[in-house]
Amino acid sequence: TGTVANALVARYPECARAGEDPREGGLVQRLDRGTTGVLLAARTFEAWRALRVTFSRHEVEKTYLAVVVAERPLERTVIDLPIAHAPKNPARAIAVSDPGRAAALGARPARTAIEPVEHLGGLALVAATAHTGRLHQVRVHLAALGAPILGDLQYGGPVWDAPGFFLHAERLLVAHPRTGARLQIEARLPRDRLERLDMLRRRR
Repeated sequence: TGTVANALVARYPECARAGEDPREGGLVQRLDRGTTGVLLAARTFEAWRALRVTFSRHEVEKTYLAVVVAERPLERTVIDLPIAHAPKNPARAIAVSDPGRAAALGARPARTAIEPVEHLGGLALVAATAHTGRLHQVRVHLAALGAPILGDLQYGGPVWDAPGFFLHAERLLVAHPRTGARLQIEARLPRDRLERLDMLRRRR
């Protein structure tokens, strides 16, 4: 109980039939616990299947906003590091730079574009566009850059006094499953994240 899938099925009962598992409520993609923002769900099985194919082909562009550690202003960059499950903890991911080790761990290609938005004095607001969809991709790549996310203790981020961590799925670009028209779906930062951002600006 208390899940996004249950909320979807309560409002749109057909979502329970829009996938292979009725417990998923037609959801096509997920957000890590602690991440806010855009989620995509289907209301028919045909739409769900078409969207899953679109995601598997990496034909979806996802842009996140994150507040990260940044002692100096960050520069625009692209992180192109394969990601694998951590050998001793499959629930955790690691970025692997050595090709031999990447092959041994079964690492999969992953690419994230980082765009600085605002320097916040020891922290920075960045936009991260994920061109692939690996486990914890944006979190892992930012940590590999030396810029872990505020509140993301699993990947080296500093503690903060709010639930979750400061990662927000701001925008999703995807083809409509029936018409093929390009859809841009956006979600504004939640109020508590906006308030925290304002606080960081004032401290700067």
